[in-house]
Amino acid sequence: LKWVPIGDVDHAHVQISADLAFTAVIRDDDSVVGREWTPSTLSNGTYYWQVRSYGTGGPWTDWSDPGSFRVVTTVPARQKLDDSRELF
Repeated sequence: LKWVPIGDVDHAHVQISADLAFTAVIRDDDSVVGREWTPSTLSNGTYYWQVRSYGTGGPWTDWSDPGSFRVVTTVPARQKLDDSRELF
């Protein structure tokens, strides 16, 4: 996940949820340094994320508008060539 921070940012707080209301937060990291973050492995499905920043000497900003992404890790089905050999 990547974002553009506003102002002088010390670190960020990122949340990932299975629902848009963030009542089912499944990843929560409030010590992210930089402008991007890669969550640990997630199951197939649609997820929502939001970020807020902490400026040097200042309070947390409001949460960003939520974004969404989808994880798909299915294995493709086998296919056969005309000569009946199987492909993966």
